[in-house]
Amino acid sequence: MEPGLNIHKLKNEFNNYLGTVFLKNLSLIMGMSIIILSYYMYSDWNVRDNRMAALTRIIPLSFMFFLLGIHLIFKHRFFRLKNTLYILIYIFLQLMMYGKCLIHLHDDALAPSVTGAIMVIFLVSLDVKQKKIIALLIYAIPITIFSFLLLFMGKPSAKEFFILADIYPIVALGYVVNQIHYRLRFRLFKSNYLLNLEQQKTRALYN
Repeated sequence: MEPGLNIHKLKNEFNNYLGTVFLKNLSLIMGMSIIILSYYMYSDWNVRDNRMAALTRIIPLSFMFFLLGIHLIFKHRFFRLKNTLYILIYIFLQLMMYGKCLIHLHDDALAPSVTGAIMVIFLVSLDVKQKKIIALLIYAIPITIFSFLLLFMGKPSAKEFFILADIYPIVALGYVVNQIHYRLRFRLFKSNYLLNLEQQKTRALYN
């Protein structure tokens, strides 16, 4: 660590920076997410004629509308509430995909549902900007609920469980990728922070 550098202050600055980025892009992210999820809900209901699959979309979609509404009304307020809702959306998106896996457990759509769950896990991994414990909970809560329902209610065959087993290493890998991404962003922020300090010192000496 560089002499005179307050690491706790730097981490606070980094978290403030992440919060600023989060609020800046929140309307766009929620708007696009609502459109995409609404399309899939419509597709499940009218094209695939699968009411249960469509219903799995309701909870994450409701939270997205609620978060977008709060953000549009209170643009620069209630950061903690918005952040909490965003974390819940991460969790419900994964539960949504796991729910689809359970719905299609005993038919030919199981493999595509597992592929969709894996894609959502990686999207979450690239977007999560939370501390280690919170990030771990984002992954652990949905997979724990899914595993409980799968083993005690779904009762998959050996072949079905073999297909579903692909999800577990991806969850672990997703968490690792997310933490690597988080640390790389912190290192880049730290480098820019130190460079800015040096520029300020140089200007002060010049003046």
